[in-house]
Amino acid sequence: MNNPPDSPIDRDVCAQVIRDELFPLRATDGDLVGIEVEMIATRVTADSFPTVVPFFSAVGKGLRTILRDLAVQEGWPDTYAGDELLSKEALRLDLGEGDSLTFEPGGQLEYSSQPHADLHKVLSRSRAVQEKLAAHLARHSIHLLRLGINPWHTLAEIGLQIPKTTYLLLDYHFGRFAPIGRRMMQQACTQQVNLDCGASEDLSAKRYLVCNLLAPYSAAMFATSGVWDRHHMQQQAFRTHIWRELDRTRTGFPSLQAIARDSSRAACVQAYLDFALQALVVRLGNDKQRHITFQDWLDHGIGGVHPTIKDFGEHLYTLFPEVRPRGYLELRSIDCQPLIWQPAPVAFYLGIVYHPPHLERVLDALLPELGRQEEMMRSACHGLERVEAGFHQRLHWLVELALSGLTALPTRLRSTAAKDRLQIFFEHFTLQNKTPAADIQMLVRDSDKDYLCTEQLLQLEEEWATLLGE
Repeated sequence: MNNPPDSPIDRDVCAQVIRDELFPLRATDGDLVGIEVEMIATRVTADSFPTVVPFFSAVGKGLRTILRDLAVQEGWPDTYAGDELLSKEALRLDLGEGDSLTFEPGGQLEYSSQPHADLHKVLSRSRAVQEKLAAHLARHSIHLLRLGINPWHTLAEIGLQIPKTTYLLLDYHFGRFAPIGRRMMQQACTQQVNLDCGASEDLSAKRYLVCNLLAPYSAAMFATSGVWDRHHMQQQAFRTHIWRELDRTRTGFPSLQAIARDSSRAACVQAYLDFALQALVVRLGNDKQRHITFQDWLDHGIGGVHPTIKDFGEHLYTLFPEVRPRGYLELRSIDCQPLIWQPAPVAFYLGIVYHPPHLERVLDALLPELGRQEEMMRSACHGLERVEAGFHQRLHWLVELALSGLTALPTRLRSTAAKDRLQIFFEHFTLQNKTPAADIQMLVRDSDKDYLCTEQLLQLEEEWATLLGE
């Protein structure tokens, strides 16, 4: 749309923004795939407890300086500030080929691939970048952790590492309204799979609906966050638990019933518009009126000030549903996976969502669960331990469906390695009704120390590698 950023808005303008920017239709059916991986850097020395690596450090080299050294070595431009509080600190490394490295509030590294037509290239590029990062950090006694939650460090030890305006506002908002949100910001890591909305109204609606219906299954199956704050072990997907206890006006799921009835992009737009307008605003400085919805601000203004297109765009950026439309579908229910298993969730979604017959079959099978997603997500916090028997049966069917769907995709979206990873993951974990988190929790139970050791994690990954013949 051509309206200036400071233009006044109403509900219709908000709907237009969502339709044009969040749910665009592709001109062709050339579907793309992308991946995002959030990781934690922690300093490890012999026989010592892992310590936090400060992002900015006045003494010695902080993570920022260490990564800048690598950027210079690799020719990665440090090109982005984009925030008034960080105008002198670029916080985006351009890795080439459209890939980038950015940073989360607790100093987590986020690798983002460019959406690509070739699945093998996406996965191989992601692995190569992560291995290069890990090798460089290892020279500074820093371990690159890929799990759904930081298992070692408390909020007090981590702190807000990146003083970006949006992060400061969210930190303040969660501190007053939903303190567990600070765990999300500083401790949690996800692996996101990014898929196209589709080339038609009907396909767009069905993909969006199915991705929402699959969220509890992927959250439970790919749980890796069963150890946190040293050694607590109640949930296997503690990251999923965090999202259940956060500000519920901006997390979870929009109302999906109208999409199921209408199966149109217009229904998706209206559902997400309602979700966005009922979410609390975090960018207001007036504490007394801080907990108002965007709809309230739209209708009544605050001190004579009404929101603009820019305000609405910034508000959309602070929404975190399990499936977030961003011009593509950002699937957010997966705990960050160890490098060895990262192709598995990508294969799981592609074999269903990008295979039209399987998309229809899954939609028919899971529609009776519509409206139960939040309840199912709460069960998924425990991995596969507390879900109902029917959940196990449906999950096994879904994975088998995904595996068969992968072989029927266009050649560019097939990857023997990804299919094999999902197959072996399925056999080792899912068919045994366990998750990677269960293996990780066992390390703590069997350890002679009272915390998870990095050596144990490395040994576990070597054991998993033998399953793949590596």
